[in-house]
Amino acid sequence: MAQDELIKRLKKLANVLADTDQIDEESEARETIKPVAKTLVRQNLIKHSNKDIRLIVACCLSDILRILAPETD
Repeated sequence: MAQDELIKRLKKLANVLADTDQIDEESEARETIKPVAKTLVRQNLIKHSNKDIRLIVACCLSDILRILAPETD
């Protein structure tokens, strides 16, 4: 996949994740988001040669952690 296309897709993902609220621990949506995180890590995109791709991936992973984190009461 060309870098421009990858950046475009990652930005789209980043926007979706940024707009997503935290998910309850019992929510089935957790099972939907976990494969996304695994794919970002498994594809080794965080070590990509393009700094923009690394930045967007880091933002995506950060949002995934926020979404999956348990709520503090």
